[in-house]
Amino acid sequence: MSLWETYSPFQFNGYAPAPVQPAWTVRVSQCFPQRFAEFAAAREAVEGMAFAEENWDGYGASAISFQTKANAKVALIQLEQCAPAPQVSANSNGTFSFEWETDQGAAHLEIGRTKYSFYVKPLAGAPYFAQGHVNQMDGTIGLRVEEGISPKAIPSFSNIELNP
Repeated sequence: MSLWETYSPFQFNGYAPAPVQPAWTVRVSQCFPQRFAEFAAAREAVEGMAFAEENWDGYGASAISFQTKANAKVALIQLEQCAPAPQVSANSNGTFSFEWETDQGAAHLEIGRTKYSFYVKPLAGAPYFAQGHVNQMDGTIGLRVEEGISPKAIPSFSNIELNP
């Protein structure tokens, strides 16, 4: 059995052969059930926070449009392949924010009707910033989140032998 899981309209949880992987195939993580549940909760949060009325917060907030909600759902699908589930929040300017924070760093993705803005700031290393049209948002954002906020393996020096 391969470690690739295939998603198609006709088959769920089927396994594809390893040599050739179709576009809808994603790598199965060791914590797939937990990650699936966390992203399901994030998708529910997006759905529940998609307000159709102006002034939804009582302070003049803009309504979150159908297109903004759709963009946020597509971004969650892209992120699910390689990043932990984000904290989701609705913003008063009609956008969604996805946030990650660990002891290793922080990341933030804001998605609107037509544009996005992203940054990741690791504790060690240079920060990364990106912005542009939501249709041009690439799949590397999830990788950058994972690299920027995940604990790094610390090399062990206990097995080193010194030859005098």
